[in-house]
Amino acid sequence: MDLRKLKKSRAAHRVFAKRLVEQGNALYGKDASEREEFEAQELLGALEDKMSRLQEVDNNIESLMADSEEYDENNLLQELEECAELSRKMNKVIMRLKSLVDDDCASTASSSTTVKKVHARLPKLEVKRFSGAICEWQEFWDSFESAVHSNDDLGDVDKFNYLRGLLQDSAKAAIAGFSLTSNNYKEAVELLKRRYGKKEVVQRAHMDGLLNAAPVFSDKDMARLRTFCDLVETHFRGLEALKMDSSTYSCIVVPALMEKLPETLRLTLTRGQKFLEWSIGDFVEKLRAEVELRENHKLGSSSSRNHRLRGGEKTMASGSVLVTN
Repeated sequence: MDLRKLKKSRAAHRVFAKRLVEQGNALYGKDASEREEFEAQELLGALEDKMSRLQEVDNNIESLMADSEEYDENNLLQELEECAELSRKMNKVIMRLKSLVDDDCASTASSSTTVKKVHARLPKLEVKRFSGAICEWQEFWDSFESAVHSNDDLGDVDKFNYLRGLLQDSAKAAIAGFSLTSNNYKEAVELLKRRYGKKEVVQRAHMDGLLNAAPVFSDKDMARLRTFCDLVETHFRGLEALKMDSSTYSCIVVPALMEKLPETLRLTLTRGQKFLEWSIGDFVEKLRAEVELRENHKLGSSSSRNHRLRGGEKTMASGSVLVTN
């Protein structure tokens, strides 16, 4: 990469970024009645895109300067300070614009219910965020598809804005290069589906989750036992949703899961049972029932103990009064 060309490119990006910052600050100072529809959301998308692009260019320049003998520590420090200052200003405006978008959503939710075509001014969506965990993709996509993707009242740009706002970590980075356009929304969705939605990849992730479940070392460790039970059931239900026949993997998974349990608990689960013929569904059912039974017993014992303690305290209090009198 040519450092001179990179700096020239960044200078142009910075000029545009500063204009966006000025527009954002001006918009933040306006009353809601003075703002145009979608104005805050569109400006927010443009700022986030520009910030992402600038960060990429800054990183490349910093790397080249660090390797070059022409630049000393002072040059690099000045470079970092300039980048940090502009980032601070952009972040401040981004937060302000996000508050405007949230205000628009809230005011729309409480306003008249007259039927008309709406776009970005919807109530705040309660869709779980997606950070790139393959096992969580289908749940995220089903929720997003129902709330946003299949909503004919929303344009593709609005859908893209919602999508980017709900992605985190590696999933967000996967579509970071797409600018906010209708065509890019379709491309971004297809990219995410290719990366996280392949049936075989999701199946493998669920299988790995089962085989790599953290073992339980004591049958008295109810917290770890509950976590183990929930994790196994989650992955099992995920494989069921993918229509994977449990008979194809139960003979491998069930013995592996059994080995992760304390011996005393294994004996309790399998006593009087034809456990060698268990499917993963049978194992989950037996384990869940045993965990719930132990939790209920522990809860009952705790309540009884507290009741006895309170009774003892009353007796002691009564005895002290008699002695005093």
